[in-house]
Amino acid sequence: MIDAKAVIGMYSITHRTIKLQTEGMTHQESLTQLPFGGNCMNWVLGHIMANRTNVETLMNLPAIWSYEEAQRYRRGSPPVTGEEGDEYPLDKILADLDRSQAQLVEALQAMTPEDMEQVRGDGTLGERLAFFHFHETYHAGQLEIFRQMTGRDAKIK
Repeated sequence: MIDAKAVIGMYSITHRTIKLQTEGMTHQESLTQLPFGGNCMNWVLGHIMANRTNVETLMNLPAIWSYEEAQRYRRGSPPVTGEEGDEYPLDKILADLDRSQAQLVEALQAMTPEDMEQVRGDGTLGERLAFFHFHETYHAGQLEIFRQMTGRDAKIK
């Protein structure tokens, strides 16, 4: 069984990693493109927030981002280059992530073991939250590369 306290710990580590790797970064730096394709830090962070809308929906929480806001950063969306001006500012994404984190932790603190065992789709609430956390961790790990591409040192050594 996956317990709420463990899920709080997992999301807290990822949130801290994201905050460390984005510390001092500018919006313009968040648009730095990889030399081999893919997407930029801004897209990855927005994608994490888009994924958080799935978590919030799963937990019956109010979504920080609307469906429309999240669409820009869904899998398969065009690269964020800054040329079209349709990306969200870095500080907005990070502030919204903080709001999502606070809401998630508060909701999880109120969860019972029985709540975490409720079936939600193709698994229990705990299992689904663990999967969404894996997804977030995968992308949070990419932030170090983006940070170093701008000439900044990694924050986690």
